[in-house]
Amino acid sequence: MDKYLTVCLVNEIYDLKETDFVDINENISLRKASEVDLDLLKGHIELFQESFYNLWTNYFENEITLSNDKLNPKTNKLEKEKHRYTILQYDKFPLSDQELISLKLSDLNLNILIQKGFELTDNKEMELKEDGETIFKRDFLTSYNSLIDTQNKFNLYGSKKYLRKKPTKSVLVNYNKTLEQVTSIYNSEGDFGIIIKALEDYIELDRISNESPFKLVNYFSLIESLITHNPKSEYGNSISKQLSNKIEFLYNNFLKDFDFKDYFKGPDSNTINTIINLLYNYRSDIAHGNIPKFHKELKIVQQNIDNVLPFMEALLRQILKYSISKPSLILDLKRC
Repeated sequence: MDKYLTVCLVNEIYDLKETDFVDINENISLRKASEVDLDLLKGHIELFQESFYNLWTNYFENEITLSNDKLNPKTNKLEKEKHRYTILQYDKFPLSDQELISLKLSDLNLNILIQKGFELTDNKEMELKEDGETIFKRDFLTSYNSLIDTQNKFNLYGSKKYLRKKPTKSVLVNYNKTLEQVTSIYNSEGDFGIIIKALEDYIELDRISNESPFKLVNYFSLIESLITHNPKSEYGNSISKQLSNKIEFLYNNFLKDFDFKDYFKGPDSNTINTIINLLYNYRSDIAHGNIPKFHKELKIVQQNIDNVLPFMEALLRQILKYSISKPSLILDLKRC
């Protein structure tokens, strides 16, 4: 039986020591990237697109420090032994859609930026397939936008301060529970095609840059696909009304892990229903090419504009996590 080793660079930096080897499950583990890993993946990036070279230098080889000038953050050249990026190691190839979805949807909340696969020889040494076509089929490079957004995140926060703590046992358990639920949805004989499509579209969202206003449109599209239906007539229950009412229902009864007030500071009279209505109006202005009415009814959106996408990401994750745990209820909610 063929044996493989997959080395993946992830979009988060963990506070790991050289000796740390975090087993997520029997096939997947996290560890600090070695000099060999980084050189190998850098070459893989250059193989696909030469323009990635400058991005690699700026993101992977420099330490970003906080600066009052966001357009010109301070950077210091890192010694190779001080590179602190995180590798996900997998003893198969490639990661399945269910695994990619679960890594992002679970409490690990990881995106795979680069994936490089190797076939192991009998003496356990890594050996590349010589057939170039096979290599391209087996390898994976994420979108340029995902790399840029990851770099921008470190530019904003500073990579030292952005370090995530070593995953706890409960985080690892949550990943495996999420994988089990996602796999169950895929293998179910029930009509869960809508949920499967939403899960697959979810991991594709990173191909749209956070700098693009159209990302908000796509967040709403995914939520609409899960919980709304087309009104039977122009006088029926509109999409916007369905969204605000159904999200309010889920938020008040099931989605307990986040609070919209963490994202939108404003009058105590604001409710989740109010915020969703305002965001949907903002989304409609973007979708139809209108200039958003920030000076009027969308003022609270403008005041919290940096939190719009983080809020939508958190909301979508909550709804998707509930969808894989209670898929029949979500389908019932969509029909009503």
